[in-house]
Amino acid sequence: QENKIGAKLEAVIRSLHRPILIVNDTFKTPECIMVAYDGSAAADKAVDMVASSPLYKGLTCHLVCVNNNEETAEKLLRQATDKLQAANDIDVVTAKLKGKADQELCAYQDQHAIDLTVMGAFSHTRLHDMLLGSFTHKMLVNTKKPLLLLR
Repeated sequence: QENKIGAKLEAVIRSLHRPILIVNDTFKTPECIMVAYDGSAAADKAVDMVASSPLYKGLTCHLVCVNNNEETAEKLLRQATDKLQAANDIDVVTAKLKGKADQELCAYQDQHAIDLTVMGAFSHTRLHDMLLGSFTHKMLVNTKKPLLLLR
């Protein structure tokens, strides 16, 4: 049971095309957030939401890309950083990580006292996720921090 999320939770996340906040402990108002960024449409949506919402004003935003190609990671981060820095009063910190995305992001959350992670969710088909595994599922299982999921 510890490595499973409820089928109903996954179905809700997949069916709703609204931001969904998953809280696995007592919620506290975030002061430091992380955007998990991979250049996908869902990740761009996360960056746009953080940049445009007054809820994130005055916060530190860690923009984190896990990609084994340094040049690709740099390019992706540059594009997203420009959007976030154009927003009012968001302090942007960027990080390029290598390795397994879920493991690296969960470790980064702990190392940098991240209060909330904003990320795209279930951007692949169920068949793809069944064959190759789902990054969203792994984050839901392994994170100790709230996740704001966007589709």
